[in-house]
Amino acid sequence: MTDAFERRALLIHLGDVLAVMNTLLERGNDRTTVRELAAENASLAARPLLMQISPRMMSREFVAQAVRAFSIWPQALLDADLDGERLATSVQRNLFADNPDGWLVYIAAMQTEVPWFGKRAFSDRTQDEASADATANDLNSAQADVPGPTADVERSGDDQVEAGRESVEGTASIYPDWPWNSRS
Repeated sequence: MTDAFERRALLIHLGDVLAVMNTLLERGNDRTTVRELAAENASLAARPLLMQISPRMMSREFVAQAVRAFSIWPQALLDADLDGERLATSVQRNLFADNPDGWLVYIAAMQTEVPWFGKRAFSDRTQDEASADATANDLNSAQADVPGPTADVERSGDDQVEAGRESVEGTASIYPDWPWNSRS
């Protein structure tokens, strides 16, 4: 069941990136950096990814690079065998090629939901160092991570909800051909 939650977390992240790209296309121009736009827009400022990329990246450049980085994700998330290294490598090559410190902060943040994400990227620095950088560089993370009244019930720890809910993998699927369904 962990695989289903990890895929879900990656899909949610993909949706966040798409929302950021949309906002940047609506508000950005070719002479404005992503960080400048984030400073002017509260919804962008709440997105940690924008503080992890290069501070010199322009909004149009971010959109183009993000399309390259995340275009493989939808199909990869549907594959029976999830190739996590391919997902991480695509993002690293396209968004963080010239920003190794930002990459380490990004994967440390991603590993809070998907522990295996980018594991091979910690060759020069330890995960603890990158986690410390993530905390130092993301001043908005505490405010953005506070669950609201519509917090995800799957992660809320509410025992009453857990008792009444069946396993995602144990029920008859709407999409029986999905490869990660456990069929015996």
